[in-house]
Amino acid sequence: MLGIGKSDTRNFESLCSGVRHVVAVPFPGQGHINPMMHLCKRLASKGAAISFVVTKEWVGFMSGQPIPPNVRLCPIPNVIPSELNRSADWTGFIEAVSTKMEEPFERLLVGLLETEERPVSVVIVDVFMPWAADVAERRGIPVAVLFPMASAIFSIYYHFDLLFSKGHFSGSSTVSQEEHVDYLPGVSLTRILDLPHVGGREEAQQRARCLQFFQQFQQVNFILIYSFYELESPTIDALHALLPRGHIFPVGPLIPLPQENEFKTNARPEVDCSSWLDSQPHGSTLYVSLGSLVTVPDRQMMELAFGLIESEIRFIWVARDPTRNLRDMCKDNGLVVTWCSQSKVLRHPSIGGFLTHCGWNSTMEAVLAGVPMLTFPINFDQPMNSKLVTDDWKVGLRVRSGPMGENELVGRGEIASLVRRLFDGEESKEMRRRIEKLKEAGLKTFERGGSSDISLNAFLESLDC
Repeated sequence: MLGIGKSDTRNFESLCSGVRHVVAVPFPGQGHINPMMHLCKRLASKGAAISFVVTKEWVGFMSGQPIPPNVRLCPIPNVIPSELNRSADWTGFIEAVSTKMEEPFERLLVGLLETEERPVSVVIVDVFMPWAADVAERRGIPVAVLFPMASAIFSIYYHFDLLFSKGHFSGSSTVSQEEHVDYLPGVSLTRILDLPHVGGREEAQQRARCLQFFQQFQQVNFILIYSFYELESPTIDALHALLPRGHIFPVGPLIPLPQENEFKTNARPEVDCSSWLDSQPHGSTLYVSLGSLVTVPDRQMMELAFGLIESEIRFIWVARDPTRNLRDMCKDNGLVVTWCSQSKVLRHPSIGGFLTHCGWNSTMEAVLAGVPMLTFPINFDQPMNSKLVTDDWKVGLRVRSGPMGENELVGRGEIASLVRRLFDGEESKEMRRRIEKLKEAGLKTFERGGSSDISLNAFLESLDC
């Protein structure tokens, strides 16, 4: 069997004899591997045996991390560009994932089926890996899709044909981007500007991959949503009404809870910020991170830096490629680092706010830490996540009104004003009260009888039907 030694297989078999066997296929990026692993660790805690499929490079990145004995890493060859430089050619990376991973995964799956007595109960695939579902279906194995975004985004994509027929999509030239959409099940009144953007080549390619999978949902057995009921109950209720019974399961949050060991990879060197954070007053510091894939234009970075300094609020800023000039500018007001443990930083008592690009992982981590947000969406699902944070949950303020445009610039004065609003006044207190309630609800979801605990049990029971 490809990549798995006989001794590893025997040890795994002895631990997992007679239990459900789950094969997990995450999209090969940290923002997708981490939530898939957290899902698998929770399934493992309920007795399932997990075969977690990643490239050999990712096996190296994940070595030494706390993984339960009934979770094993199943490597396939490094047939795609390295994680360390994939951002240099994102389009090429997506193309490689779509065309080069299927054959080695199929060989691995065939090996599992031929060498192990226990059958594969289900293959869980990331929504951006539709070929993995095809492989499982050819072998007669049930398929579950992990949708690693908000349930509101799921509803939008599920109804994208309807949106497209009306010209209601971000980037459309036929309607005003400020026009509102009010007919999507479970989704509150939404500007077209806040819908996933489809204007750029890379975004259109990613959208096409996602839509390809949505066309297969009639054949997919289960859908696992990376959200929790208390956070998006109107949308989840609407999806339950729309889809067949026992088809959709909210299983979030898929981040480490405070009592759990954090799952980390060594794909990027991490900076220990704890000493600096310990020296800051309680709730005094803004955490700034705009993601690791898309580069913010230099002019906007400078306005952001001047705005943070002008606000006179302390900050810790994760910048992928910080210049010496940026470090020098900020040294008296904050700390600039290249990478850190985001969930750990957000839970530090000194953190009082989060300036975020609104990736779904980041949004969920802020909610579970009880930290209000300044939203700076850049692309894809981030404008909609920003809308959920600011308009629906009312636990943050918009810095940007929509996806990042080439010529749009948010000035330093506006940034400074928003930072101060996030930290001071009655509006700030209200946001903190609201997000504290969401935090409490999220922390209870995986307690015995919590909403996601019930949902995960129902999913496992469905595998036996």
